[in-house]
Amino acid sequence: MASFLGQPPVYDSSNGRSRLRFGQFEADLVQQKLLNRNRPVHLENKPFQVLVTLLAQPGQLVTREELYSKVWPNGTYVDFDEGLNTGIKKLRYALGDSAEAPLYIETVTRRGYRFLAPVSIVEPAPPTNGSGPVAVADGTFPVEAQPPLGTDTPVASQSRRKQFLSIAAVCLFVLSAIWWMERGRKLFSRASVSPEMEIRMLTHTGHAELAAISPDGLYVAYAPRVGENVSLRMRQVVSGGDVEILAPEDVEFVGLTFSPDGNYLYFIRSDKNDPGYKYLFVAPALGGPARKLITDIDSPISFSPDGRQFVFTRGIPTKNQTEVRIANVDATSDHLVTTLTGTAADYQPGATWSPDGRSIAVAILHVGKRIDSALDLVSPDGGQREIYSIEGYVGRPMWHRSGNKLFLTLYKQQDRRGQLWSISLPSGFAERITNDLTDYDTNLDLTRDGTTAVSVESVLESGLWIASGSYWSHLDQVNVGEAPLLDVLQGKNGSLIGITPGELWSSKSDGSSRTVLTKLNVNHLSECGKYLLAEVYHSGIRQLMRLDADGTHATILVTASPLSPACSPDARFVFYADLNPPQRIMRVSIEGGIPAEVARIPGDGIAGSLAVSHDGNFVAFPFEQFTPVPRLQLALLSVSKGAVTKSLKVPGRIYGNAEIIWSPNDSALQYAVATKGVTNLWEQPVAGGKPKQLTRFNSDEIFRFNWTQDHKKLLLARGSIRRDVVLISNFK
Repeated sequence: MASFLGQPPVYDSSNGRSRLRFGQFEADLVQQKLLNRNRPVHLENKPFQVLVTLLAQPGQLVTREELYSKVWPNGTYVDFDEGLNTGIKKLRYALGDSAEAPLYIETVTRRGYRFLAPVSIVEPAPPTNGSGPVAVADGTFPVEAQPPLGTDTPVASQSRRKQFLSIAAVCLFVLSAIWWMERGRKLFSRASVSPEMEIRMLTHTGHAELAAISPDGLYVAYAPRVGENVSLRMRQVVSGGDVEILAPEDVEFVGLTFSPDGNYLYFIRSDKNDPGYKYLFVAPALGGPARKLITDIDSPISFSPDGRQFVFTRGIPTKNQTEVRIANVDATSDHLVTTLTGTAADYQPGATWSPDGRSIAVAILHVGKRIDSALDLVSPDGGQREIYSIEGYVGRPMWHRSGNKLFLTLYKQQDRRGQLWSISLPSGFAERITNDLTDYDTNLDLTRDGTTAVSVESVLESGLWIASGSYWSHLDQVNVGEAPLLDVLQGKNGSLIGITPGELWSSKSDGSSRTVLTKLNVNHLSECGKYLLAEVYHSGIRQLMRLDADGTHATILVTASPLSPACSPDARFVFYADLNPPQRIMRVSIEGGIPAEVARIPGDGIAGSLAVSHDGNFVAFPFEQFTPVPRLQLALLSVSKGAVTKSLKVPGRIYGNAEIIWSPNDSALQYAVATKGVTNLWEQPVAGGKPKQLTRFNSDEIFRFNWTQDHKKLLLARGSIRRDVVLISNFK
């Protein structure tokens, strides 16, 4: 195979001939950028140079020594092994690749790396003046328009050799790419979407939260958010025309469905005081008054083949149940079809009716001893069977018009993002449709003929910020790696302990000397004396684990659906919420043993994390109360009395953050509130009264927060989530 020798080629960058394409990615060698479908992917300089070096020799072994000489030339001092390992890791993260099942970068143990996918050169159209190719600014011509040999240009005598070498390099590379493309055709097909399928963005604001497409594919309804207010808008797919059909309100939308004739839009909207409680409304698709149909509904609806009925689901938090229900199109005859037990009430992607009307596909999340997501088939008379399950999340299933296949989003733990899949029936065989960096929402929607789909893609950007000063207005960003930060706390001796997808790590206070402690999938983290406490998803089970401070000696304390472990001040006990019905606050020794019940969780279910007061007398947590009026409250549980002694009303907007901590003197509870798209911290006195705003940030969201041990600084996992509607044509 022909390959480049020496430094990676630049491909005559003055003519813009500087992009290499592989899969849905392009490497722009002039601007030193990685692009995914023409959208920039953040990648630092050194990992990018590693990528360019690998792209120059697709299919060939590139040794570690060769990478060192090209990326760290001229005797540059660096811990080469650590630098290269870190660079490869960051590069794989940017590409959505993995060392265990590589699609792009294969590790050749103790020798180097090999780029697996075929690579091609992106050739721009040559510039013209109407009669033929023209020279660009430096007097040279595009390769396709080179003058005949012997024809001089003002700079030809100086640049002919350079041009010749550039042309030769391009030719060699193209031959190499063609050879490897034929050899790697099967491998490449795994790493890219079907060539006939087209994915394009319909919105570019980053604020879309939900989308549905009309049965004929002419319109897309979507829910954009501006601050805390969400509206409904309708976009004409062909012309791009966009109109508001429902004015902005401080609510959440969780489901959009067009009527079978496309004339009406059915939408699920939350209660203003409690985002966990929702209602079904219907309104004319192109605007008009909305009418409420059903109270207490948790999923989008799906119509029966004759359009006379619809199916929906309702979660019962106190029983860990999902009800599958059917009602007439005017909401009469609402009745229970079946109850799916041991399921998460707050995870309701929805149920959809098959084209022949004989089956209903339902996506559920198991809780209890089994923590995974499944796809069940339910018959209208109540029969049910499971056809597929994964450790992760199953999105809303949509039927192929043949009735023998379902399309849906699967969020697998190893992918760390939602991708589009198909599930064949009756075998339950899963086949991947997309394999890119996009994180697709669980609410997929299809046209009547099944050829066009819409979804919402999400991009999470979250880093570490340390706040100090008056109102903690002074912010310093700390570099802790490329992956989005999910949680962070201060460990011993001022160290940082953080969570990024699939990793628990530690570093110095400035983010340097970052060390991976464990590869466990940690969801929640806290300290407990000399130990770390972690809520972990492992092998389909949610576990409460105790780890040594260095991440070693993982010990399972509880496996019975534990949520949000919190340590007692003396580090002897761990409090947690048990989600098995009836929901309870439990306590277990840090050394292990049989857990003991502290108290029952009041109302209609817990809605966030636990926080233990510094004196150990109280445990605080948010909970929902649906009757007589839906509302969110903070419970103050007396440990000695084993009962909730006080409840405090709080803004419903804390529901999405769900992080509660005590003030240093135990006089107040602190939590995050989103206002006008910006998250700030507030403090609610336990004695009652109005809450007080603590921070004055004017941008970004706070995903998790913790105080340093001296309570003088705030550690913030802070950033933004961009969400936009994507249209998928020729969907297969």
